[in-house]
Amino acid sequence: MNWSANVLSTVTSDTEPTIVIEFDSAKYIFNAGENINRTFIQGRPNWKKTKGIFITSVGTQRASGLAGMLMTLGDANLGQIAVIGPQGLTHFIAAMRKYVFRSNLTVNPKDVPLLRPSSHASNPVYKDEHVTVYALPLLPDTLGSLFDDGSEKLHEVSATPVKRKRSSSAESSSSKRPNPLSEKLNPESHVPRNLEDHNVSVEELSRAVGFNPQDLQGQLAQRWREVMVRAIFPQVTPTANQKVEQEAQHASGKMVGGKGKKSSTSQKHESAKQTTPAPVAGPSLVQRFRSPPFQNYRPRRPAAINGQDEQLPPFSLVRDAPCNTVETKPTLAYAIVGPRIRGKFDAAKAKALQIPNGDQRRSLTQGLTITFKAKEDGQMVERTVRPEEVMGASEAPSVALILDTPTRGHISPLTSSFEESPTFSRFLSSAEKDIDECSVRTVFHICGDDVLEDERYISFMNRFAPDVQHVISSKQHGPNPVTFTSAAFNQLRLSQLDANIFRIPTYSLNAAKSHEAIPNIPANSSMMRANARHSIRPFHPPVYDKLMEEKDLFHPAAEVHAPLALSDLTAKRFQEAKDAVVQYSLCSSIPETPGSNVIITPLGTSSAVPTKYRNVSSTLVRIPNYGSILLDTGEGTWGQFARHFGTSESMSPNAWDALRELKCIFISHLHADHHGGLAKILAMRSRLDPPPTEPLYLIAQSEVFLYIHEYADIEDLGLNRSSENGVKCILSDVLHVNTRQPVRTYGNAYHWLSVPESQRLVGELCKTLGLQSFGTVDVNHTAPCYAALIKHIEGWSVVFSGDTIPTDRLVWAGKGATLLIHEASMGDDPTETAIAHVKRHSTFGQAVDIGRRMKADNILLTHFSARYPQMPPSGVPQPYNEKDSSREPFLALAFDNADIKIGDVWKMNMYLQAIEQSFLDTVEEGDDEQSTDVQVDVPL
Repeated sequence: MNWSANVLSTVTSDTEPTIVIEFDSAKYIFNAGENINRTFIQGRPNWKKTKGIFITSVGTQRASGLAGMLMTLGDANLGQIAVIGPQGLTHFIAAMRKYVFRSNLTVNPKDVPLLRPSSHASNPVYKDEHVTVYALPLLPDTLGSLFDDGSEKLHEVSATPVKRKRSSSAESSSSKRPNPLSEKLNPESHVPRNLEDHNVSVEELSRAVGFNPQDLQGQLAQRWREVMVRAIFPQVTPTANQKVEQEAQHASGKMVGGKGKKSSTSQKHESAKQTTPAPVAGPSLVQRFRSPPFQNYRPRRPAAINGQDEQLPPFSLVRDAPCNTVETKPTLAYAIVGPRIRGKFDAAKAKALQIPNGDQRRSLTQGLTITFKAKEDGQMVERTVRPEEVMGASEAPSVALILDTPTRGHISPLTSSFEESPTFSRFLSSAEKDIDECSVRTVFHICGDDVLEDERYISFMNRFAPDVQHVISSKQHGPNPVTFTSAAFNQLRLSQLDANIFRIPTYSLNAAKSHEAIPNIPANSSMMRANARHSIRPFHPPVYDKLMEEKDLFHPAAEVHAPLALSDLTAKRFQEAKDAVVQYSLCSSIPETPGSNVIITPLGTSSAVPTKYRNVSSTLVRIPNYGSILLDTGEGTWGQFARHFGTSESMSPNAWDALRELKCIFISHLHADHHGGLAKILAMRSRLDPPPTEPLYLIAQSEVFLYIHEYADIEDLGLNRSSENGVKCILSDVLHVNTRQPVRTYGNAYHWLSVPESQRLVGELCKTLGLQSFGTVDVNHTAPCYAALIKHIEGWSVVFSGDTIPTDRLVWAGKGATLLIHEASMGDDPTETAIAHVKRHSTFGQAVDIGRRMKADNILLTHFSARYPQMPPSGVPQPYNEKDSSREPFLALAFDNADIKIGDVWKMNMYLQAIEQSFLDTVEEGDDEQSTDVQVDVPL
């Protein structure tokens, strides 16, 4: 049975190491860092046949892409998936319950206990017909010292996976046995104090009056987290009628948003080939999308469990000691052991022994001893044959190791744990019996700063057999190539149109240090490369994907440092656009109006799911001399941030400087494509050294605050820092511009839900950014959603729509805006208009109409479903002189990583036709596939 270890991504500005173990009929993903979904899309591998996801460390560095990955696997109808990681994993997944839901998926989380290797049984954490996976906990020196006086300080939680019950109701009792506390747990009862002393299910417990999950401890707390995971992934079996509806939905999805539909640019490109007129949608089609099965792509969530909206039980590894920083966080080392390959059947020996063909020989190949009748010296005798008499020697199982050593404080635990573990010590052994049990082929080393050059680590590497391949991921010793080369190549082309707006992404093909210069590093060492296939069985050196290298047009072109060769038509369009800009500048008066120097940098403009060309929603507003505001933070926002500004400390300003300048984050709503990157941004900010000198104000709904406060048990997000530089929470609804709008009351349960505090903090925020006001207005989407209304003391204003159908409230609240940033998820053809209405999004034309009615000076459209949206038709009015009050708004489209000054939106309008032609020149195979806008728009 052949298998390989394939590198999906390595450590770069926008990705973390992900390794995929692959068999013909199964895949196993190790680590799910940010941008894992988009990396799969950019490359050739896919996630189909995935059976398990294994996390080396719980947090943003190794698992911030897990939520999106699980939703994608649910959409692929995988049925069930095992997710394994260190203690805290189940808490990490349970914290997603407000924005992740897949009714057709079972997720079985398993927290690996952090016991001493000597006392840890040599049992695998996962096993099936392909692999046996062992996990070795590595406690950094700062945490391992707590064992010196015993392990009573360490919180151990259940490592058993969630067990499914026959009932689909999350509230049903988990046991039919008599319960001595039944009279105390009826709906009128109160929660008993000594919960661990009672034989009671958390489902029963949740129905008690006064139940609060935060009162739960130990095993009950862990069981509650498991119940929350089961609520997120209930795997509801569809009825026969629902199956029919799903099939109809799937067929329609192909028609309106799947593989059967070309992107708008491709449609134009192939318009000459069309001989059949496009179908016209009448009322019947619109009605179809207003009724099942199209009304919701998935079943609604089951009825909420009492306590589901409350904060999870607090999680900590060690009593009275936070373990949520890189230096204190434990990791897991994984050993992936393949199957033992049986020896070949010796047909000649079988013939000599007169073994009959068929079942008898088959039994021998399966390791069974057989008995049969055979003629010997003219007599029929009974003969017994053992497998080893006719089978050749079996081949020892091949092994791949994945070692995550984020700090030097993890090195000693790694080396000592290998020696103490009965399972892992044999991987270093040269004893014949150990070699016969396993054969280590490849070791993947995921090294943090200064780890690889540590003499202790090099000595450890040299303890493996000389023929073992060492594959190293180290930011200090590896290059930093662009991951999403398709988007970067388009950016490179457009930089020839306007280098100030379309900046080339930062990258480096040269490592800061050479790993080969490290004394005594094993000879078989190489740096980890994306799209590399390491064959484990049969074993041979890595093979690099030549096709992916050929498809990378960005790096070869960027390294030339010369203008790109453009097609004649594109070159013509570029020159026409440049000439139009010059002509307009000469003929029109363009005064420096308030806000003209404010820079809008879209960091993600895709709707619902990322694509090769676009990240999901995020927009950075930079206010000179004041700071910046981030409007939504979809997964991958930090990667876009790092690519745009660069992470090299020798450059200034860089991403770290830009992160210090970030003063406010606004989250419009709870869908994952709008906040999936929030924790990563907060985690990166919390690691700034020296730390920021001012606070970061986070404006969001209460559910977002609930999520990040639960997340903060796993990783430091700066929530509990001092008022000088910590994260301060402001409730969206408290800022509603309609003072008659009733403000929800939250009680005193959580300090971060204080209405008076939110009202006070918004004053601090406005003072920091020089704002006259920061308001919100509710808009109409499938989930509660708010638009942002930002007014500056210098006389300019920005309105950000969030996700919404056309809403009069937004027009009223944003009257006379300097800039409207509005979603335009769909095109204007009848089919897409119908889908937009059902999904509660706006079409291109509807968004433009909102800006016109608002009398906005400028409109910037974003949140596109297609690869690139349809460009405005030639009938859209061109800009008029600024003195003409009757002029149309300047209309522009947002593009990832473009720097658009508000005063230059008119330029973007004039560039549109040139941009479209450039896109047509770079159409790649598969570009007709659209993001379907079903991944994250979950009915709540």
